[in-house]
Amino acid sequence: MFAMIPNIDALGVELVARQATPLYRQLAEGLRYQISRGVLGAGARLPALRAGARTWGVNLHTVRRAYQELAHQGLIEVRRPAGTYVAPEPSRAARRVEDAFAQTVIADGRLRFGLDAHGVVALIARAASPPRTTVVHVVECSRTLAQSLADQIAKRFGVRAEPCLVDDVRDVGPGSIIATYFHLNDVRARIPDRLGDVRFVTIEPTLDRAAAVVRRARRAGNPVTLCERDPLLAPAIANDVRGLLGGRVDVVVDVKSNPSSLIKKGRDPVVFSPKSWDLLNDAQRRKPAAFLLDYRLPPEALVDGW
Repeated sequence: MFAMIPNIDALGVELVARQATPLYRQLAEGLRYQISRGVLGAGARLPALRAGARTWGVNLHTVRRAYQELAHQGLIEVRRPAGTYVAPEPSRAARRVEDAFAQTVIADGRLRFGLDAHGVVALIARAASPPRTTVVHVVECSRTLAQSLADQIAKRFGVRAEPCLVDDVRDVGPGSIIATYFHLNDVRARIPDRLGDVRFVTIEPTLDRAAAVVRRARRAGNPVTLCERDPLLAPAIANDVRGLLGGRVDVVVDVKSNPSSLIKKGRDPVVFSPKSWDLLNDAQRRKPAAFLLDYRLPPEALVDGW
C-alpha cells in the first residue's frame, strides 16, 4: 500500500510515497499536467520553495528540483526575487522541447545509420504503421476447425483469413500464419524457415446448442455420445463436453472411423469433434441429433494483432 503525501489537493497535484518514481518527478509531472490542461494558466504563480515544501509535504530540495525540470522544459519561469510563474506561452515552450528531442533523434539516425532527416521520418513512419498482411493463414488438422478459426479472425480483425491443413502448411504463400499450440511441433518441423511469420494461440471449446443436446438426451433417456477419431484425445474432449453441458447428462465416447454411422438410426444426440465432423456430408450435418463441438479464440487471443 502506498502512503499518501499530505495536502494532495494543492494545485491538484498528488504525490505518492514509496513509489519507484522520485517525488520531484511526480511533482514536476503533476504540475506539467495541470499546465497542459490549462488549470495552471500562463502567468500563474507557483508556491515559493519553502511554501511548496510545506504544501506538498516534501523537502525544499524536492520542490527546487521539480521547478528546475519544468524550467528546463520551458514551462515555468523563475523570476528572482518575484517568484516562479507559469511561462507566458507554455505550448510554444513545450514545442521547443519537442523540437530539441526531434533533432536528437535525427542526429542519432545520421550517426548510427547514415540517414538524413527524411530517412529518419520514413523509418519512424514504417515502425509506427501496422504491418500490411495480404492474408492470414490459419493452420489446423481439421478443415472444419481451420475454417471456424479463420472466420473468427476475419470477423475480429477485418483481414482476409484462409484455412489451411497442417500437412499443407509448406505450401502457404506470403502472410502471417496462425496455429494452435497443439500443433506447435508439427508447424515447427514443417516450416522451420518461416517461424518468424507464425503466431501460436490457445483455443477453448464451445457448444452453441448445449441446451438442445441436454433436452434431447433427457427425452431419449440415454447419454450423449462424443464422436472423436483419435482415441488418445477422446477422453479429454469428453471431459470438455461434460463441462459445457454442466454435468447435467452423462457423456460416453465412441471412436469411429466412419462417424456417419452414429446418426443413421435413433434420436440419441451425438456431439462430433471437428475431425469427425469433417467426415459428414451436409445432409448428415443437418440431422437434428448431430451437434458440432467447435472451438473459439478467447477474447485475449491476438489482442495486439500481428
